[in-house]
Amino acid sequence: MNNNITLNASMRSNLLSLRNISKQMDKTQLILATGKKVNSAIDNASSYYQARSLTNRAADLTALLDAMGQGIQTIEAATQGLTSGAEFLEQASAVVNEAMMVAVPEKEWFAAQDGVAAVVSNWQELKAAVTSNLTGDIVIYGNIECEEAFTLKDGQNLVGVGKFGIAQPDKDKYSQLSFDMAANNITTNYAIRLNGNNEISDLSVKAVSAENITLYVMRGINKTAPINIHNLDIMYNSNSTTFGIHTGTIKFTGDNSIYEYGGDGLAPRGIEGAIINLYGNLSIYSKSSDAQGLVYSDLNTYNDSVLKISTGKWCISSCTSNFYDNSKIYIHSNAGIYGRNLSFHDKVELYSDVPWLFYGVDSIAITSNQVKLNCKLSLFIRAGSGTNFQAVKGAQITINGKVYKINDDVDENVTALIKEPPNSTVIATGAAQPVGLGDMLAENSLRVMEYQADKTNKKYSEQYKKILEEYDNLLADSSYQGINLLKGGNLEVTFNESRSNQYTVAGVLADSMSLGLETRDLFDTSVIKKSLEEITKAVNSIRSFQEELGNHYSIIQTRINFTEALTDVLETGADNLTLADMNEASAQYLTLQTRQQLAINSLSLASQSASSILGLF
Repeated sequence: MNNNITLNASMRSNLLSLRNISKQMDKTQLILATGKKVNSAIDNASSYYQARSLTNRAADLTALLDAMGQGIQTIEAATQGLTSGAEFLEQASAVVNEAMMVAVPEKEWFAAQDGVAAVVSNWQELKAAVTSNLTGDIVIYGNIECEEAFTLKDGQNLVGVGKFGIAQPDKDKYSQLSFDMAANNITTNYAIRLNGNNEISDLSVKAVSAENITLYVMRGINKTAPINIHNLDIMYNSNSTTFGIHTGTIKFTGDNSIYEYGGDGLAPRGIEGAIINLYGNLSIYSKSSDAQGLVYSDLNTYNDSVLKISTGKWCISSCTSNFYDNSKIYIHSNAGIYGRNLSFHDKVELYSDVPWLFYGVDSIAITSNQVKLNCKLSLFIRAGSGTNFQAVKGAQITINGKVYKINDDVDENVTALIKEPPNSTVIATGAAQPVGLGDMLAENSLRVMEYQADKTNKKYSEQYKKILEEYDNLLADSSYQGINLLKGGNLEVTFNESRSNQYTVAGVLADSMSLGLETRDLFDTSVIKKSLEEITKAVNSIRSFQEELGNHYSIIQTRINFTEALTDVLETGADNLTLADMNEASAQYLTLQTRQQLAINSLSLASQSASSILGLF
């Protein structure tokens, strides 16, 4: 039995209409929900796949934008490094300019000063000046290697630039004469000979002797030739019998040193055969075991002068010595003072750390109760028969840590070792020698060696070096994600999704060495000008690097702007293929709702014909 209900044609037509309207409403609802008229390949295969291609390309370009942005940051890191580095170079320029203000002026400045006969900076100029009839100051400008020995005429002076107030007199001299006797085949037994009425001032003289040739670094023509010495440093070795200064009547002022720095020669001597009038400070230092300080000379000290002697053997040998006017004497060696006559006046103080102070001295006179003699173990050893020892009442003599005060005037001959002065009383014990006596005696020699290593305005040189170091450190820190464009690193930036267009930002070497910045001693204007020129070139190079980085920045930024715009174009194109007109979709949906309602009403009317049969029952 067939139980199917048969619908009439009208009802079937209305039901089919409702089904179609429902499908259209579902489709329109999806369009309204997604905003797209093409949601899958079923909707429109051509538009769907074309839009998908455009969207994928836009996504690839968007990913490249991130890499381009990181490239921009790498350039900005390098640019910031150059900007801050330029500030360091400006600071370096300021330091160098400060050094210029206190540096040695040009030669022309010296030539215009009173009393200057010539300004020389090489051997040829020096030779021409000393062999001429010029009198007055011959200014040594810089360091000169002398190819021959030479003689100063009467009235000729050798002076360094320190005489004109360019530097402190006790350091940072800028003038030196060097003699290598063997290398230059100099066979004379002197380096500089003095006729008399000569001044040697603010100068360093270094001499290296030849084998088996006696060398007098400076030698007066005779003992009475007047020579004025001020702020002189003499350095010499002892490959033979060598003397710092020999012969002349020498007046020392300022700070002076005679430094023998070793060798295999015989008994180097600081000063011999001279009349010495010390009004300033004089240090004599020698490394050799047979070295002697002052030999066969007449020594007079005045005006709070300071004499320091440190030698391997005799500090003062066979000299007649008179000490006046609060002068101080420091002796450091294996042997003290030998021979002849000594006198101590006023408030003179003598300090010695040798085992015994005097050996075989003819006579000693202490004329003031303000005199203080300080020695280690004994005053005399092997004094010899008839040595005359005179001391005024009240004078003090320190022996082995005990301070003795002379009770009565002492006037007697000494024939034996004295460990306790005659007619004296111990007034104190534990008296010590000056702390670091050996170091005190070596001060001038160390100053001379420091001058050899650094004859410049050390402060500005060190500041300049430190600034360049910090500049290099800053550049080393200017990297971004492991790329440092200022240390030669390269940056690769990709501009398209196929990677067929890649842009390279070539790095530069911007460190101080690559820019040609050298750390040097800022000791005269020519050297300082060279540093200033280097800084100027370096700053110009940095500006050039900044311009290059700016160009790279602009190119990459332009590509970023282009890629962003192109991405918008691609996405808009994709949208044009897939996006729906929401107004149209809304109208369609409203229309479909109306049709649906009408279809329902029509279906209701169609079903009324069947329901009317019920009225027959």
